[in-house]
Amino acid sequence: METDEIKNLIDIYISPLSQKWKLSHSDNIEIGCPFCKDEKNLSISLSKQIYNCWNCHASGRLLFLFKKFSNLEGLEKYISITKQFSHVSNFDNLFITKEEYKKQEIILPENCISISEIFANKHKIDYIIYEPYIDYLINKRYLDKFLLYKFNIYIDIKNEKIIVPSYDKLGNLNLYFSRGINDKADYFIKGNKNEVIFNEYLINFNIPIILVEGFFDGVRLKNFCPLLGKDLSENSLLFRKIILNNTPILLILDNEKGTIKNKLEIADKIKKYNSKHVIYIGEIKDNSYKDIGSIKNLDINSFAFYEYNDELKFNLINKL
Repeated sequence: METDEIKNLIDIYISPLSQKWKLSHSDNIEIGCPFCKDEKNLSISLSKQIYNCWNCHASGRLLFLFKKFSNLEGLEKYISITKQFSHVSNFDNLFITKEEYKKQEIILPENCISISEIFANKHKIDYIIYEPYIDYLINKRYLDKFLLYKFNIYIDIKNEKIIVPSYDKLGNLNLYFSRGINDKADYFIKGNKNEVIFNEYLINFNIPIILVEGFFDGVRLKNFCPLLGKDLSENSLLFRKIILNNTPILLILDNEKGTIKNKLEIADKIKKYNSKHVIYIGEIKDNSYKDIGSIKNLDINSFAFYEYNDELKFNLINKL
């Protein structure tokens, strides 16, 4: 029975089930919340494949829970059971905050295909045409199979592009960007980046967030959000969420002289609303790298962090 298999995966890869829920035939089960660590208040609907924590109000599709807290083995097993290669379609807006979320009329290009589906049907398709794109992602952008699945990356053969989609916390597609696989490839964003938080369902605003310019700069780091540019607008949903949650910021931009001004501007915008807001400026330790995404063995230890205060601001200004 599918629901029993899903319960077993939740028990193994997300949070141990109590004996009560292991034996229950109820559509709804409760587990410990991996977001706020509450022991029992995360409720899961097995038929609707959604979750909601009644303590911290984290909510979304069960697929996202496996992407965020499981490993590749657990994610692949869940996808195999539920056949969810794509999560573009809408579902009941059970937990939406009306004033925050605007309906984004975003549709992925026709005939693009997710990499998870390519891997699953490798022997049924002309796999060789997808190999250069997968090679680029794995050997030049250093994404492993788990990250390719987690971020539901697509390939658009017709337009010769890689597509990286973004979903809101309800699972609705709200933006995507596409790019080719050569160094000077065209870059295109579909959607209003100020009205969305890129892949919000994966972000925890209760712990420090890493802000980077582009998706590939942060994809291998935990709790990151790409600015999709060098600026953070005060009118953006991301900015509002950071201020409202008083979320500590680790601001990492590429090692280029021009980015010093961008760091100053972003930090000063946040400090304007809360002078005590915790902000750290990150710099790449190895000066031979200018582009964060080009660091092969990238992790949080690749950066040196400095707390943003008047002294650091003065030092940064002197570098301009």
